[in-house]
Amino acid sequence: MTVTLHMVKDRAMAEPANQERIEFFCRKYPGMKLILAHAARGFNPYHTIEGIGALQGLRNVRCDTSAVTEGGAFEAIVDTLGIDRLVWGSDYPLSHQRGRCVAIGDTLARFYEDSVDWKAVAEHAKVEPLLIGLESLRALKLAVMRLRLTDSEVESIFRDNALRILER
Repeated sequence: MTVTLHMVKDRAMAEPANQERIEFFCRKYPGMKLILAHAARGFNPYHTIEGIGALQGLRNVRCDTSAVTEGGAFEAIVDTLGIDRLVWGSDYPLSHQRGRCVAIGDTLARFYEDSVDWKAVAEHAKVEPLLIGLESLRALKLAVMRLRLTDSEVESIFRDNALRILER
């Protein structure tokens, strides 16, 4: 059985209650493949960096990349859990909206095409929001470059890891 979990507590992986519930269910159902959506809700990468280590001993946990627009969470997942635990995700139809999620302090802010006066955002440049899916790919590319991943490791994120999830 495969389950995708969307965490809702503000501090995501840095929240002890989230860590405890994830561990409880992963140990209770060792055959379950748990996918933590949005890089373990890594919209604020500091939360992922702070808490992802709590999942190290849980081999049935994976994280998808969907809609995360900052690369720090991806780096923390690969560094802490391994390349085989990160899988590409689109989060369609959200990926086809224009905007970006940004870490600010200990929280996050979501900026969508219709919620921001984009002309007022930048004084000296024309700013147009990209599709969230493209912003997420840019963040993943940055993480890949910073981690110096091989082509084979990148293929694992985009293909092989998903195939392993789908295996019986």
